[in-house]
Amino acid sequence: MAKEPIDESRHASNLINFLLKYNLPLILFSAVITYIGTYYLKLPMDKVLLYNAEDPGYVEPPGVSAPILGIHRFNDFLQVLSYAKSPDPFNPSKEYPSMYGPFGLLLIKPLTYIPELLSVILLSLVTSVALYTILKLMTPKLDKTSRVIFSVVFLFMSKPFLLALDRGNIQGVIVALNIAFFYLSWRKKNFFADLLLTISICIKIYPAIFLIYLLKEKEYRRILRILTMSASITAVSYLAVSKSLDLATFIRGIAKGAAIQSGFPTSGTSASSWLLRLCDATNIVSVVNGSSPGIRIFQSSISVSVLIILVYSIYRHKLTRHEICFLLLGYSALISPVSWNYNLIWISFGLIILINREYVIALEESANSINLHRPLEKYALLIWSFHLLVIPWIWLGSSRIVVSISELTYFPLMIMTHVLFVRQGKKFTKLSSSS
Repeated sequence: MAKEPIDESRHASNLINFLLKYNLPLILFSAVITYIGTYYLKLPMDKVLLYNAEDPGYVEPPGVSAPILGIHRFNDFLQVLSYAKSPDPFNPSKEYPSMYGPFGLLLIKPLTYIPELLSVILLSLVTSVALYTILKLMTPKLDKTSRVIFSVVFLFMSKPFLLALDRGNIQGVIVALNIAFFYLSWRKKNFFADLLLTISICIKIYPAIFLIYLLKEKEYRRILRILTMSASITAVSYLAVSKSLDLATFIRGIAKGAAIQSGFPTSGTSASSWLLRLCDATNIVSVVNGSSPGIRIFQSSISVSVLIILVYSIYRHKLTRHEICFLLLGYSALISPVSWNYNLIWISFGLIILINREYVIALEESANSINLHRPLEKYALLIWSFHLLVIPWIWLGSSRIVVSISELTYFPLMIMTHVLFVRQGKKFTKLSSSS
């Protein structure tokens, strides 16, 4: 008897319902905990849910910005806005030079001419529309109801997304550009894919990690095109921003800006932060001065080591395009020493990638008449979805007040998922060859 064909829409909807079954009770539980903590225990829930609502932040010249909405300042946005207003944002003699590329400052520049609250609203709208548009493009076969439910629960109600809005951070736009790069590459719209990745690299350097995908595909001309465009746009933008072509000063300034921002070594989602947090919490070593040379060397060493392992694994093992995409997105938050919780917005799309991967594997099983015996797959998907929950942060260690649950589990879960992909590929190769 012939097998019933697998319906892609039904397959995705079933997996989404599976995630909702476990996530909705946890969302309700988190709401109850928040209510009790706020009204019964009088805990500062504004500080342990997202971030300190009264955070004074930093703007140029050094000082405290004025609140935009009530007591809140949306400080990440105001910081970038102040750099966009500055005549010399990359001067290495400054206490806090810009860590954003000059092209990013040029894009933000028009927002300096309108009221700050309106600027924040526009940024939030652009971020939301960009992310939902990409999500819609990635789920063409998904019914409208399932797509709306997924976008509300696993994107717009997710902690990384809310934290990005709360800080006024542009990470949501960066994630949309990065996901769009993969989407367009898979559809052979290479020029537009390369253009979007170039823009992303020019705003924040870390998206350069996605060039590994092109190396794997042996797309050397595309790599050269992206690097050429990135260098050209950065040079012209730096000239426009600083009225100078002193690139050595620019490199020193942006390097110092990145180093300053990574001065909280036990916080964030990076691999080095996870290891330092473990040492700090277990009293193996007390991490007090995040700016010390020893800490900087340790962070750099871990980042380079993780990158080497990632590149080796991608080249050494049989991985699908979905798996490579998932790993590159996931490791991008591990490699950078400056990686906060809003960098995990990608997980909302990572769930879609895993769902699509499940469907592809199901088709392969059906076509090759094999059973890969993958009971852990659905539960790996479920555990990843838990990283999007708005759960209060917890106290840990001596040098950082609070840390999120996802910061504690992100690194080991990424490694376990990587191992799962590799084992799955080996099993499929073995079974398909024997059949």
